[in-house]
Amino acid sequence: MVIAVKDDLSCKWKYCQMHDMMREVCLYKAKEENFLQFIEVPTSSISTINAHTPTRYRRLVVHGGGNAFDMLGSKNNQKARSVLGFGLDSNLWKQSAQGLRNLQSLRVLDLSLDYKNDSKGGRIPSSIGKLIHLRYLSLDMGWATHVPSSLRNLKLLIYLRISSWGLERVHLPSIFNEMVQLRVLILPRSFEAKTKLELGNLVNLEYLIGFRSEYGSITDFLRMKKLRTLETWRSLH
Repeated sequence: MVIAVKDDLSCKWKYCQMHDMMREVCLYKAKEENFLQFIEVPTSSISTINAHTPTRYRRLVVHGGGNAFDMLGSKNNQKARSVLGFGLDSNLWKQSAQGLRNLQSLRVLDLSLDYKNDSKGGRIPSSIGKLIHLRYLSLDMGWATHVPSSLRNLKLLIYLRISSWGLERVHLPSIFNEMVQLRVLILPRSFEAKTKLELGNLVNLEYLIGFRSEYGSITDFLRMKKLRTLETWRSLH
């Protein structure tokens, strides 16, 4: 009922795939226990979704469509603790950021965009820095090229992943200095920074992917006594 898939190159376990029948059972039980609400976002009107999204759900899973921010920002979702997005329109970052401002109670935010959409440009809205209770943040930037400096306000983060598809470098400000709770930090494959990234205060860091010496200091590792995994990437340019 659950199939594990290995990566062809590394031979490591890549992901688990659930049988359709098992998926339906899990969704049914989640709804029955008020554990999870699964939302299909239409590409046009979202009024029916807003009307039927109950306030008692703290965990929301959103799939598809280009109106995700507007939907997530409805008053019915203000108590949400976890939002997972899959196959979202890559125009997501060009939409109004009001939806993020209304999710002040979030602990988990994971947004995965549809890689087939070739919309270029865009910026991650700075209002994401107001979600100060976040512990887990995974940003699939799509073709967006700028990470907002407001992310430095997320001082309670334990997990932070920033990924990008395009060959254009991601502009990454120095935002990590006060994220002292971080355990996992995954940086985009290709990025640039105007100043060196200050990582010396990440004393609890255990997993660091994407470090590049031209944008960081090797001496920062002296304070990372808990670091177990370190991977570096060469520039794509």
